[in-house]
Amino acid sequence: MVMTIEQAGEFLANHGLAIFLVVGAFLVMVYGLWKPPSWIHGPFESWISKKLEAIEREARAQEMIANSTKAISQTAEEIREAIRAQDRDLEEICLSSRKSSAWFDAWGEIAKEMFQRHIN
Repeated sequence: MVMTIEQAGEFLANHGLAIFLVVGAFLVMVYGLWKPPSWIHGPFESWISKKLEAIEREARAQEMIANSTKAISQTAEEIREAIRAQDRDLEEICLSSRKSSAWFDAWGEIAKEMFQRHIN
């Protein structure tokens, strides 16, 4: 018995989805069970391991950069704080010297007045 094109079309229309699912399941099963030969598997495995190593090196480098940046920022902040403390100390010294200068000026005026009284 020979199947006509109309009968084949009708068969596919009725059973196409089932055929598609059976063939797809068969291909998935074959792919899942198939172990590629070492001449195919080796280069891919080598390539993947090299890529993973490169990714790990990049991650370590990024971490080192982040740590260095953090250390530099911390050092810069410590320097800024030391400069602020030094500025505060200089301000205190200036205030103290102004007070001392005013004290010397006052004693100078007193001494001048005493000297002038003594002479007159």
